[in-house]
Amino acid sequence: MALCDHDVVLFAPDRARERETGVTDVFDYYGVVPNFSIEYGPWPAFRGRGYWYGWQAARSVCRLDPDLVYGRNLASACFAATMGLPVIFEAHSPIENEGRVARYLFRRLIGSSHFMFLVVITDALRQEYERRWPQLSGRVVVAPDGADPLAPEIRARDLGSSASRLQVGYVGHLYKGKGAETVVELARLCPQFDFHIVGGTASDLCNWQNRTDLPDNLQLHGHQPHGAVQAFLMSFDAVLLPNAPTVKARGGKTDIGQWTSPLKLFEYMAASRAIVCSDVPVLQEIAEDGVNMLVCRHDDLLDWVSALNRLRSDTTLRRALGAEARLQLESRYSWQVRAQGLLDRAEAFGRKTGTEFSR
Repeated sequence: MALCDHDVVLFAPDRARERETGVTDVFDYYGVVPNFSIEYGPWPAFRGRGYWYGWQAARSVCRLDPDLVYGRNLASACFAATMGLPVIFEAHSPIENEGRVARYLFRRLIGSSHFMFLVVITDALRQEYERRWPQLSGRVVVAPDGADPLAPEIRARDLGSSASRLQVGYVGHLYKGKGAETVVELARLCPQFDFHIVGGTASDLCNWQNRTDLPDNLQLHGHQPHGAVQAFLMSFDAVLLPNAPTVKARGGKTDIGQWTSPLKLFEYMAASRAIVCSDVPVLQEIAEDGVNMLVCRHDDLLDWVSALNRLRSDTTLRRALGAEARLQLESRYSWQVRAQGLLDRAEAFGRKTGTEFSR
C-alpha cells in the first residue's frame, strides 16, 4: 500500500518484537522496503489480552484519524468500526475456527455501517463465508497471497552440490500436511537428484536432525531470515509444493488445507523456478498444469518422480514453466498489484457510499 503512494502505519503487539530477538533491523530481516512506520503496543500477561490489545490498538488508530483501516486483527477491526472508522477486514480461515467471542465480534463488525468488505485468500474461502454469512454476499473479495518480484541483484546460494545434478528445493514448515515427509520419500526414490529443505521451527528441526532414516541426498538448512530465502530459491532447479488436503496448523488444532494460499507458492513463482505442485483443489485456483507449473496427484509418489525426471530431461520446459510463473506473479500476484486492487475496491466503495479517500 505504501508503494501505491499512500501513507501507511502498521500496528503490532510488543510480542511480535520480542520474537525477533537479535534482529537489529526488522525491515532488512524480512526484506521489506522501509516505506512505512511501525507502532508497537503493549501485550499484557492477563487472560483476554488479545481483545484488550485490539481495543488499545483501535484507540491509537483512531487518534490518527485515518482514511482507511485495513487489517487481520478482528478485535481491532471491530473496535475501529465502532469508533466510526472505515474498515476492511482480511481473513485466512473461517471465523468459526476462532471461537464464540470471535463470532460475536465478527457479527458486530459486518453489521456496522463502517464495515466496507471482507478480503479472503481463496475462492473456496469466499464461498464458505457467503454460505455461513449470507449478509456478506457480494461483499467478499478474493485476493490470493503474493510475493515481491525478486530484485535483479539476488544471486544463487552456493549449495556445495554438483551442477550436473538436479537441485530440488522445499521451503516452509515441517508440520503435518505441508509435505516435508513427501520430500523425504522423493529423495529416497530419486538418488540421482539433490533435495533441500529450508525452514522449520527450532524444535521440529532438532527432531528431524536426530532422525536416522534421512537419505544422504537430502540437506536440512533450517530456518532462514525471509530476506535470505530468495538466494536459496535461486539455487534450485525445481521446487516442491506437496501440500496434502489436510494441513494442521496451530499445533494440530486447525485444518487450513481447504483454504490455504501458501506464501511459498508465490515466492517460487517470483524466483522463476519450475514448480511441482499437488492437486489439492484450493491450489488449483492458481496452478495451471503444464502452463505455470506441473500438477501431481498428492498421494502418488511415482507421479512426482515422473514430473522431476521430466524436468531434468527437458530444460526447455523447465525454463518455460519458470518464466510463465514469474510473468503471472508480476502481473497478478505481486504484493503491489494486490494492494492496488484492494485500494481501487475501497475507493469505488467510498464513491458509492459518499466516503472520500485522500493520498
